[in-house]
Amino acid sequence: MQPTHVGLILFNGLIWTGDEQLPHAEALAVNNGRIIAVGSSAEIKRDYSSDNYIDLQNKRLLPGLHDSHMHLIGTGMMLRTVDLVGCKSISELSGRFLSFEQNREQAEDKKESFLIGRGFLQDEFIEARMLDRNDLDAISAERPVVAVRACGHVLVCNSKLLRMVGIYKGFGQVAGGEIGYDSDGEPNGILSELAMDLVYALMPPPSEAEIKDAIKKAAAECQRTGITTAHTNDFGSKDWDLYHRAFAAVASEGDLKLRLNHQILFDKPEDVVSFVSWRKEHASAYGLDPEYFCYGPVKVMCDGSLGGRTAALSEPYADAPDTCGVAILKREMIVSILNEAYSHGFQLCGHAIGDAAIIDLIEAIGEVVPPEKRPAARSRVIHAQITTPGILKRMRELHIHCDIQPPFVATDYAIVASRVGREKAVTSYAWATMRHMGITTSGGSDAPVEPLNPFYGIYCTVTRQTAAGEPPGGWLPDECLALEEALRLYTYDGAYAAGNEDIVGRIKPGQYADFIQLDRDIFDIPHNEIKEIRVLTTWVGGEIVYKNAHEI
Repeated sequence: MQPTHVGLILFNGLIWTGDEQLPHAEALAVNNGRIIAVGSSAEIKRDYSSDNYIDLQNKRLLPGLHDSHMHLIGTGMMLRTVDLVGCKSISELSGRFLSFEQNREQAEDKKESFLIGRGFLQDEFIEARMLDRNDLDAISAERPVVAVRACGHVLVCNSKLLRMVGIYKGFGQVAGGEIGYDSDGEPNGILSELAMDLVYALMPPPSEAEIKDAIKKAAAECQRTGITTAHTNDFGSKDWDLYHRAFAAVASEGDLKLRLNHQILFDKPEDVVSFVSWRKEHASAYGLDPEYFCYGPVKVMCDGSLGGRTAALSEPYADAPDTCGVAILKREMIVSILNEAYSHGFQLCGHAIGDAAIIDLIEAIGEVVPPEKRPAARSRVIHAQITTPGILKRMRELHIHCDIQPPFVATDYAIVASRVGREKAVTSYAWATMRHMGITTSGGSDAPVEPLNPFYGIYCTVTRQTAAGEPPGGWLPDECLALEEALRLYTYDGAYAAGNEDIVGRIKPGQYADFIQLDRDIFDIPHNEIKEIRVLTTWVGGEIVYKNAHEI
């Protein structure tokens, strides 16, 4: 019998397939972008022939990795702003702003051009306090200066920008947001949640060229780090043509070899209706290949972040008893938006970090999705950080899927108990408990909030430690996942979250030929080395989209 001719054969590898029927293999055959067969090198070479053979040189091959929640354009845009990640003091933050300004090109109107930074965590400052307008006034009193917290739910602006926005003493508050004031009633420059829109409304919107550039840079970074599928939240209630033009332009240049599942954010039901109408009339004109660009769930924003004390809690913050956080949407509005989305066939998801927000979201989902439809609906809670045994039990009853971000443990572990109290802290970030209870989960980064690199996420999943190895033994170590569970979290489980587990997420016949070759065997190194893994080659649809020239 003649061997079947195929487009590509890879052999002599250490292949973890993610397929329970055949978890380990040495070789695979690929044709027309799909995996045709998986087996030993001898079997594949016996049954198939090709003009294109690749010797994997006994290197580890994994299925392409999935990020189940991130912001592709936001990740690319981060490269255009002052990087505040890792600042250990307010003086270091100020220095980064000033250094950035010295190195960048002169703006046409420097007095009115914004100086923007993102990525700080005030809990890491040696000053042990939050930034305020006075700190940013020291950077510039003449230009608008903005520092956005790592979570993206809190920003600080200088006095110049407060005047531009029109926030003065006695301004008050905005629904779904919070404006900070000092003891004299003067605005301190700290804005959270929907109050931030007052600042964003004055910023020049990104141009199509800037959006296109951000997409290209972030997509390339995904490929470099082994991500072949990204569930990304980039647009919502407006500018649909602008974003689709940008994605189409990148695709036409061959730079969108990344499978994107778009989570679409809405804050009122009428916008869902408008988007459905727009999609019917206009979306197909952009010619975006559904293999690489598809619409995923409708998303609602229920609360903020724990570090910024805007996550909505059922009880006051232990370290700020005057607040329970910010409930961005009332439950009635969450129900209205999700009901409209569900009626048009969308999957449902929502950002919810605090326990009160999680309760509002899952009960809204329970109200919208009929009991018999819940298992197949795979409705999702993004983040799902502050939980109680009762919340987890209710999630299981409602067949809720949780998109978790393991790097949040490394960022938050030192503040969780101080924010919510020890009793609630020990039942939160409960990744292993969720899995043991039968609550399905998938892993992601929320980039640019956390580093995009999925191997850092896998490291955090199995150690529950920071990059520096803190705390010793891991935070709540019983919630660590085993390595294969962590790999599944970033492969099959990400595909399952989107209902695509039959076509991506494993190295299995019939699936897209998305896989990655590593510089070392993830199964044969200490856990603390996992974060150091480098990708040698990334394939999407059987095509090499990234090759590490320095390592090969």
